[in-house]
Amino acid sequence: VELLVVIAIIGVLIALLLPAVQAAREAARRMMCTNHLKQIGVAVHNFHDTQRGLPPSMIGAEGGTDNTRWNRVTILPLIYPFMEQVQLYEEYNSANFDGKTGFNVWFSNAWWNLSGTNPGGLNEEGRKRHGSVSLLRCPTRRSGGSLIVTDYIATSADTTASAAAGPQGDYCPVLCMHKETAGVTPNAVHWHIGNSGAQIAFDCGPFRQAVLINGDGNTWSPRDTMAWWSDGTSNQILFAEKHIRPELIGKCSDTGDERGDCSILNFGESRRFPSMRFFYVRAENGASLSTTYKNFAKINDTGMDAFGSSHAGICNCLFGDGSTISVSITTPANPIMAALSRVNDGVAVALP
Repeated sequence: VELLVVIAIIGVLIALLLPAVQAAREAARRMMCTNHLKQIGVAVHNFHDTQRGLPPSMIGAEGGTDNTRWNRVTILPLIYPFMEQVQLYEEYNSANFDGKTGFNVWFSNAWWNLSGTNPGGLNEEGRKRHGSVSLLRCPTRRSGGSLIVTDYIATSADTTASAAAGPQGDYCPVLCMHKETAGVTPNAVHWHIGNSGAQIAFDCGPFRQAVLINGDGNTWSPRDTMAWWSDGTSNQILFAEKHIRPELIGKCSDTGDERGDCSILNFGESRRFPSMRFFYVRAENGASLSTTYKNFAKINDTGMDAFGSSHAGICNCLFGDGSTISVSITTPANPIMAALSRVNDGVAVALP
């Protein structure tokens, strides 16, 4: 009887301690997640100091086809040299594939070597190497290992040019765009990043497409300095955690709400792959046009292009001054998150 009593007491103590231990572990993981965003912020500032300009949202192209605009490399690989990932950056910078070199290469499925008909230059070891940047991983959402697309759900015949395959990550930049014209479908506005030079005028987020000479991705230079953040660095979100439904972690599709854990290398071919995911704001550009803001997503919410995390009730955000703040997911998109996503609306807001 005494032994049973002791065992029962031990069981009760374990039951009392287990939630506290789990809470402590999650607090540590959340702190590590905020530190990863902090390191991305340091990389952005160091890039600016070295290059005399902000890292571009993407290399893109001045005009050209959808593939040319969207399949060129995005902001994260461009700041790799300031995240102690110089070797990976140089692999993009010196790439030679499909008749293109350097940052003119389409870093899509074919380059990633997942297409049987048009294999690229990366072997299995190379893919694991590109997927092993720990600063891009939220430890609450993912454990260790290489972050690469392991389950591509193809619903389109065009898979060789698509942007599903590649390294994955849990953080994405803000995309904020004005409504373009009355003739553009409202839901298509956020797909227009990297379009023609005229489209750049509608960007109102912290990072814009690179300046190119004759559309050549290897002649890029920064478009903006920090003066572009005219509302002030502490009043501007740069990056945040991106929403991925738990059942879609490690998977990527090319349709609807199943667009999940796609590559971070580019923004996706045509309209099918929101590879980086964005919080976006569409501001009015005429009385007849509506305005759309994206709320934070809860863990199990459907949909895409939203900020959201695997932490209960909060989403970690990186601000322009380098600070990281755990923002409540109940924070209203309009006016608070909208103002924090636009660089030059002149509106100063305070988080609740």
